[in-house]
Amino acid sequence: MTLPNGSASSIERTIACPAWLCFPRVEREDEWAAQGHELHNFSRAALGGADVEREIGKLSERARPFAVRLDWGALIGDVKDVRCEVAYAIDVRKRTVRELGVGIERRYEEAAKKLGKPLGAWEVPGSNDLEGVRLEDASKPVTIDLKTGYKDITAGDDNGQARFYGAVSVLQGHDEAEVRMVAWRATGKLYADRTVFTPLDVDTFLDELEEALKKSKAMRKAYAWGRMPDVTEGPWCEHCPAKHYCPAKTQLVRSALPYLEDMRGRVEALTLAELGEAWEIANDRIKPLLELVLEPIKERIKAERLVPLKTPGKVARVIEYPRDFLDQAAALELLRTLGASESQIGELYLTKEIVQVRTTNAPKASAARAR
Repeated sequence: MTLPNGSASSIERTIACPAWLCFPRVEREDEWAAQGHELHNFSRAALGGADVEREIGKLSERARPFAVRLDWGALIGDVKDVRCEVAYAIDVRKRTVRELGVGIERRYEEAAKKLGKPLGAWEVPGSNDLEGVRLEDASKPVTIDLKTGYKDITAGDDNGQARFYGAVSVLQGHDEAEVRMVAWRATGKLYADRTVFTPLDVDTFLDELEEALKKSKAMRKAYAWGRMPDVTEGPWCEHCPAKHYCPAKTQLVRSALPYLEDMRGRVEALTLAELGEAWEIANDRIKPLLELVLEPIKERIKAERLVPLKTPGKVARVIEYPRDFLDQAAALELLRTLGASESQIGELYLTKEIVQVRTTNAPKASAARAR
């Protein structure tokens, strides 16, 4: 079911672009999301008392390295009374929170109905990965969210999910709430961004979210009558399930080709400001859109095998050819058969510094944020 107010994972997008909630949505799980889901299930099972080695054996070859070398002490060594995947719903207008269940697999509306109270008009649901209290002070709640992708994590005080988790604890009556957004890498290493939220932080956050939902509801009514809402583009567009229907994307299609033709050959002469603008347009906007369009086109061409193009004498067709590659799964299985331990296999995974150009948040002038 499509959540009318989105969920905790989409809060940054909702605040930045309330209009996205107006459009139809296409929900897809890519390989990174599938891997994250697999690893979250592993951590939940392991923390629930299951045999860790057996659970590791259930993982795919791609996910297994994350688990083999996971530093459990760094993850929850200072936390007790741990619960996994606890779902909540925050009413941003009433400023209340309620628990929807544990391990409900993001089936928020279904869980709410089972409790006898469907999600309200101003409720936003969300699930954490781990929650507990500090080992040395049980009055201090700690929420941990695990990220297994390759991208940088938005800093806690700007992170919609972190702010949601902080709000959950504060609305439950705590004076402060520690939230850890943890990057879980294939080496087993953990990189935590820690933020402590206060009641004032939560009030500010809920004010922003309530205002965004108010705008989205007004836009939705106008959209139903044929008026196109104003959208705001940014990094939140990348995984937006409504981007197939976003007017900014359709307008970009019409304007992209002339811009790229003009830009070609002028890169060396651009100022830094122009270079940054060119990067945003080409990499952050046009490239994802092209990939979005090309994916279903390629699948259709694979089915048709050969498609004539508008250019005379040109066709798009399926070409099959052999390519040598190392079957990693078979190689790892062979190592195990020959007696290599999981620890020895884990040592084969090396950390290498990779130089890439990405779009990230600009460094902040002040480092006063709590960590």
